[in-house]
Amino acid sequence: MRPDKVTRIAVELTSILSAIATKGHQLVCFDFGGTLFDFTPLHIRAFLEALKVDGGSPAASTVEHTVRAALVRGLDSFEMARRIATTLSCREELDIDDIVIRKRSLIEDYLKNAKLEDSVCQFLVQTLGVSSVAVISLGHVGSMKTVLKGSLGDLADKIAVYGRHSAGERVEKSQLLRRAIKEAGVPQTRMAYVGDAEVDESIALELGIDYIRVRSFLG
Repeated sequence: MRPDKVTRIAVELTSILSAIATKGHQLVCFDFGGTLFDFTPLHIRAFLEALKVDGGSPAASTVEHTVRAALVRGLDSFEMARRIATTLSCREELDIDDIVIRKRSLIEDYLKNAKLEDSVCQFLVQTLGVSSVAVISLGHVGSMKTVLKGSLGDLADKIAVYGRHSAGERVEKSQLLRRAIKEAGVPQTRMAYVGDAEVDESIALELGIDYIRVRSFLG
């Protein structure tokens, strides 16, 4: 990792921890994908494999561009698949549900041995020292728990995880965040949501909780 990126990440992590400590947040919820873990390469790889698109073809570039644009907007896998099918002019030929289920199953396989970056692990450990922690994702709960456990060991058991429970399930971040608030029993004024996209900020504003935006992936 370049020295300038290491410095930027350190400054950003220090700033987030300072905000948490200053506000006295009792619960900090993190958006998992894009904030704590970079899912982008896995989304692209899984869609290419699910669609059986050759990695060096023009179609592969189209898939990559579409996935990256969809992730910036916080779209789920179903909407990503629809946009890819439309862009490739094969929407009528594809079973969107089947493509998404295959794509999600592939990602779950990819994540079996995945780990968080050291900087993210250290940050989560520090955050656990001052607040309860939860993670929110449109991804599979079991996969997230596997990544956290492989990265943090027994400390991962202290982190509440909210996501979907099957490859075909659809969930919304606002729904997951509401569940985290309810189960934690923490006043919304003592809670913060840390994310990396405009959609994350909109959800926090909608629910009346503090929002801390990171400029990019913290790893």
